[in-house]
Amino acid sequence: MAGQEKLERLMNLYGSLMATSVPIPIGELRQQVSGYEHYENDASFRRTFERDKDDLRDMGVDVRVEPVPFGEPGQEGYIVHHRDQLLPPIALDPDEHEAVQLAIETVRMGGRAEEDGLRALGGRVRPVGAEPVAAELPPSPLLAPLFTALTDRRVARFLYGGMERVVHPWRVECRGGQWYLGGHDELRSAHRTFRLDRIQSEIVLGESGGFEPAVDPPRLQLDPWLIGGGERRMARVSFDAAHVTRARSAFGADTDWEIAADGSGVASVPVTNTEAFRSAILEFLDHAVVLGPEDLRQAVLDFLDGSVGES
Repeated sequence: MAGQEKLERLMNLYGSLMATSVPIPIGELRQQVSGYEHYENDASFRRTFERDKDDLRDMGVDVRVEPVPFGEPGQEGYIVHHRDQLLPPIALDPDEHEAVQLAIETVRMGGRAEEDGLRALGGRVRPVGAEPVAAELPPSPLLAPLFTALTDRRVARFLYGGMERVVHPWRVECRGGQWYLGGHDELRSAHRTFRLDRIQSEIVLGESGGFEPAVDPPRLQLDPWLIGGGERRMARVSFDAAHVTRARSAFGADTDWEIAADGSGVASVPVTNTEAFRSAILEFLDHAVVLGPEDLRQAVLDFLDGSVGES
């Protein structure tokens, strides 16, 4: 709740500084910015205001301190000039313009904001009668902080699988209609891939330059049985002792295992794509048995019965 209140106060402060044409003294900001009214102590208010001002500057907002026209001698106020918030002109060559136009005509991402941004780069409105959209990328509120983390090399902290993850983001990609984050997981000292809609918390970013970028970051390590938008279920699969090592490698280090005294093991595998899961299990032939849930077990048996019938 406190985080939401701070965000609202920052936005109110930013709005006041952008709306004015003359610098606003700190006393007036205290009166007109919603969120400052409950600070009865001057010292507490000033500490909060200084932190808010620094936070805005960290976000790229150029908060300026300038003399107040017609004010008392030496009086200063705060202001954000519109011109300071404008991006410099972006010069694209013909090939880049063509790529932007292709993006407008064939890709949509959850609304008009992204499309309007592409038009600002020089793209034209999609002509009447043009080919339909070829891909519609799903929106995600986590994309903005993750792209910031990629650009500024900020360590990202979030909950995933009920555990806190500390990740050096290396790449964000959309595959099979889902967004994925690939990066170095500090807690496991290894590369990991995270599906954005499985992240269980807000993403908290560290300081800029918090890690060194990978020279040649590995590609996303996608488990095919987790690609797609199907219902997520936990499959339990038993493997012979001689094949547990290979199964551990195939199903990833994040899979939970129960190892018996004879070396055999039972894996708990999250599944959203039944067909891909079935194909992965069949690679182990009769050395793997799906214990449940029943519909996944039956899917493997039905496929085997069909294959025998066809032969």
